[in-house]
Amino acid sequence: MACARPYRYHRPLSPESFTVEAPHRVTSSSLRRPYAGPTPARLVRRAAGALGVVTLLATNAVAASAVTAAPAATAAPATTAAPATTAAPVTPRVVAVNVVAGQAAKSDQVFRIDPRSGKIVTIKGRVEQHGLERVVITRRDDKEGRYDTSEIVEVIFGDVPPAFTEARRYLARGDFESSVARFRVAAGDASARPVVQGRARLGAAEALMEWGATDPTRFREAAEEAERFISSFADDRNIPVARALLGRAQVLAGEGAKGAATLEALFKTGQAGTLGYPRTLTLQAGLDGTNAYLAAGKVAEARALSDELVSALAAVSRDGMDAAALAHLDALTEVASLNTGFISLAENKGDRAESAFRAQVVALKTNAGRNAARLGLGESLLQQSKYREAMLVLAAASALTYTSPDREARAQLGLGLAYRGLGQASDAKACLERVQRVYGATPAAALAAEALKTL
Repeated sequence: MACARPYRYHRPLSPESFTVEAPHRVTSSSLRRPYAGPTPARLVRRAAGALGVVTLLATNAVAASAVTAAPAATAAPATTAAPATTAAPVTPRVVAVNVVAGQAAKSDQVFRIDPRSGKIVTIKGRVEQHGLERVVITRRDDKEGRYDTSEIVEVIFGDVPPAFTEARRYLARGDFESSVARFRVAAGDASARPVVQGRARLGAAEALMEWGATDPTRFREAAEEAERFISSFADDRNIPVARALLGRAQVLAGEGAKGAATLEALFKTGQAGTLGYPRTLTLQAGLDGTNAYLAAGKVAEARALSDELVSALAAVSRDGMDAAALAHLDALTEVASLNTGFISLAENKGDRAESAFRAQVVALKTNAGRNAARLGLGESLLQQSKYREAMLVLAAASALTYTSPDREARAQLGLGLAYRGLGQASDAKACLERVQRVYGATPAAALAAEALKTL
């Protein structure tokens, strides 16, 4: 059973994260760079597309600053202690995006959905306010435009300090150390507008998340940068994204319970109807928080959060949603429905979990749901020391979960543990090392490192 299936993910074109099931385009560079985790900003764009224009009007937590190129962290720990989500997380990296190097225009660009036509229009000018409730821009005709944040798809800042542009260039090259340094310079540049300073601060956190894929010590730094952004720019439109990044970074830094609490708080903020908090992002935070609680051994907290999440998903109105929106919501609902099985695993009730997952592999209708159930089945077999059957199931889960890096990493980890149980040390080592090499920004990477010590 091979563990070296070619890596099929690419760095997202903009900050995003935590989505249940969404395809990634494959590029030549995607085969060279390890997965750096799902990214919250990209999540909002993907979530917006998935839940349609109606939801898009409420999913705008990400104010990217131009064309980007890389992910950031989110997801579920491996083995048997958490529900299978997707990545999306993050990563997960929320990458600040600057205008393309050398671009002459200095105007900011605001991409807004016209409520009457449903079309996206571009407004050029100077962004004066970039808040959770509204975005204010002085247009080129010197007239002021005031727009609900729910109508904004993206903001690209044109008038930025040189350090900001340099940070983006370094990030695109994969020079994360230099990128972080320049983002920090831009964040402290007194000549820059506060909205740009904030985007640079968040950019530093995003770059650190990506750096963490190869240097896990950077996740703690990423959490610190995210906290600094949240405290200094409390009304910024990117606050929901930053909170999602913070929770992910805390989990990957080894503070699972703390990260779970951060994600739970984000979920509840969304449920309270707070303006500027995308529904899909906050629902995903509930799922990710459940994962993190289980991984930290907080079963009671995981069960309580899972119950709230399932109720929240059931209450979402499907009126007005297009086919893509419904498909995404159905996938998220089915994955969340599997939480009871993963809770059973956390309670060492592998036989009960096995029965539940076997039924769900057949009964669930979405690819995300079936693949998550397949992963749960493999992990339940592994918990009962049924190594050969677990190996077969987890190999299938790994092969079929190409749209969820977190879940694929868990399947690869479980496959390595199954090989270890069968005494096939070389195959086990190959799988575990691949998890570390390719999925450094997923919770499975730390578990793989510990497992390698036993070989």
